[in-house]
Amino acid sequence: MKVIDGAPCTHNFAEGPGYKFTSVGIDRMPEHGALQREGRNRFVYRPAAGYTGKDFYGVKVCATKGGAKGCSTIYYVATIE
Repeated sequence: MKVIDGAPCTHNFAEGPGYKFTSVGIDRMPEHGALQREGRNRFVYRPAAGYTGKDFYGVKVCATKGGAKGCSTIYYVATIE
C-alpha cells in the first residue's frame, strides 16, 4: 500500500458467514510508525513524522467455523512517500 503525506491507513476486519473470531491482534509492530487497535477489529497505522521509505507490520486473526479453527496473519508493506 502507498501512504502519502503521513496519512493513516485503516484496516477493518469482519467475520464472514459462519465464522466467529476468537482473537484479533497485532502480530508485528512497525519499525517506522505506530499501529494501534481502535475497537475490537479495527487497526490504524500511522507512519513516523518525516519518515519516507518502507515499513512492515502484521495483524493476526483467529477464528472458528463449525468444528474447525485456525489463524491467519496478514502482513502489510507500506511505502511512505
